[in-house]
Amino acid sequence: MCRCWILLTSGIGFAGTVTSYVTNSGNAENEWVRYWGGGSNGTFWTGYDRNANNVAYGYSYYSGYGQETRTYTWLQVALPAVSGNITSAMLYIDVLAGSSNSDNSGIYAALYHTINASSATGDATQGLGGDALVQNISFAGTGMLGLDVTSSILSDYSSHYSWAAFEFAPTAQAPYGSSFSFGLATPPTVAGDPAYLLITTDAGSGSGVPEPGTLSVAGLALFAFGLMSRRRKI
Repeated sequence: MCRCWILLTSGIGFAGTVTSYVTNSGNAENEWVRYWGGGSNGTFWTGYDRNANNVAYGYSYYSGYGQETRTYTWLQVALPAVSGNITSAMLYIDVLAGSSNSDNSGIYAALYHTINASSATGDATQGLGGDALVQNISFAGTGMLGLDVTSSILSDYSSHYSWAAFEFAPTAQAPYGSSFSFGLATPPTVAGDPAYLLITTDAGSGSGVPEPGTLSVAGLALFAFGLMSRRRKI
């Protein structure tokens, strides 16, 4: 008697995912201030801060004195080794809050990608400016928000960069009074989960892994061979 154990496979998916989290050094914000009135005017940056990830646009004016503020957030995230071909890449952020803007457009910030990240070190205080608009961000409530950065990440990998750099900036479509914030890598004062990059690949292209159909045919052939062997022994 011949006892055979046959495993038949069908519909197997070979897609793989790789996750890369933004570290504490990978997030930073800075506020730009413009002031005027009383015979003086000028601009300055308040300095980098890792205690929050905010994007905001503010304006105030009273009795000849005015001030405009713009808050930016930068992220740098490591590009891990991947197998196969990248099919999608999503940047996830944990939205904590968002306030209404004056024109009710619903757009609170804009995500930009740094095309040339050759100088990126993983420290967001480099303040690498985003020069390619990825998308405008509408506030749809708190919680995890996925931003499609597939074309940006494909570009970074094709350039053999070690880091992907992004900038969250206020926009003309999100005028005075708007604000937007999301979770930190290691939140010291606020709640929220860290931002992370989720890369999906086919993970089987060129790896020599048999296709699901091939495995199924092979399994059927082995099953038939087992039956023939059993009949000879009876």
